[in-house]
Formats: sequence, structure tokens, C-alpha cells
Amino acid sequence: GLAGSVVFAMVGAFAVMFCTYTPQVWATRWWVPIIMGILVGVVGTFGDLCASMIKRDLGLKDMGHLLKGHGGVMDRVDSILMAAPFTCILLWFTGM
Repeated sequence: GLAGSVVFAMVGAFAVMFCTYTPQVWATRWWVPIIMGILVGVVGTFGDLCASMIKRDLGLKDMGHLLKGHGGVMDRVDSILMAAPFTCILLWFTGM
């Protein structure tokens, strides 16, 4: 699961970079999607595990009532909420 999420996050990062940046940027920052894929895959999984741990400690199956049987809205965004700051920091440090 973790390896698959890292690989698909890399593929997504390469696709976004290909559609967003010029070939000149590709020549100097080809490594950023690789780092981003690893970062988003690992941190996103950690965010999902943290949300599951909170639900387990509270004794809840679903954190919300809007999406019954799907863990609630928090289960849909927990990985994104955890990975977004790391992605912003990476893009800021690389000047992208």
C-alpha cells in the first residue's frame, strides 16, 4: 500500500510538473517530483493513520454523519491536510 501510494504520488507529481512548468525548469528541477512523491506518499499515509488512531481512541467508527459508512468527511481529507504543508514547504524551498 505504501509503495503504491509513493509510486502513484510520483506519477501525479510528474504529470502536474509536465503540464505546469517549461522545459527549462524540467532541466534543472527534474528531481522535485521524485521527492514530492516520496514525501506525499509517506506523510499522507501517516495522516491517515493519525486520523484512524484518533477515531480508535474516541471509540468512533465514523467521524461524521455526512458520509455514512465512509468514515466521515475527515477520512476523505486527512491525508491531504497532513501532506499540504509539506508540499508547500518543498515547493517554497525549490523556488517553484
